[in-house]
Amino acid sequence: MKTVFDTHMSPFIGTNMNTRSFLSSRIDPADECSLQVFKQSGMTLLEVMVVVAIIGILASLSTAGLQGMAGKTRLTQAVTDLRGNMARAKMTAVKEKMPSLVVFNATSSPGSYKACINANGNDDCDSGEDTIFKQDFADYSGVSLQSADFSGKEKVVFNTRGLPESVSGGLAPGSVNCTDTQGNSRKVVMSSAGRLRIE
Repeated sequence: MKTVFDTHMSPFIGTNMNTRSFLSSRIDPADECSLQVFKQSGMTLLEVMVVVAIIGILASLSTAGLQGMAGKTRLTQAVTDLRGNMARAKMTAVKEKMPSLVVFNATSSPGSYKACINANGNDDCDSGEDTIFKQDFADYSGVSLQSADFSGKEKVVFNTRGLPESVSGGLAPGSVNCTDTQGNSRKVVMSSAGRLRIE
């Protein structure tokens, strides 16, 4: 009595065909060619080294670009804060009906500036006078105060009308220049009417 197994396997029983030759006889020649190409598609050590070198170059370029962008961002932040602080000193003078004095220090790197109510009318912020703000450029990594010039002085007074004057009197338009370690430069420019802009 024949079983289902005997019926289906009878063509192969008694022959010398093994499983491997059976399977290989059933593979399409086109598929066999694809398998051979796949087996030979590995990468050599030289190709791997070239790919790694390219990745390294791209990574270093992107890192340098990001650092440059970060430096410009800090420079922009520094001059934006500077403009805002000068506007604050100007508004304080008008509000308090007392002149305010802004003093810059570009000689000691990276530089700093401060403002106070100039109650005694001299050319410095004394210990007894109310401080409006103090700012050190060390807070902006890689950014420094390059120069400040208001009619030849590193300081400016805002009178009770908000107009800039030199410490010796007379209107004093001027500018404050800031730089970063990448050589970028931005400045705050003040007109004789006290208008502030960033260039």
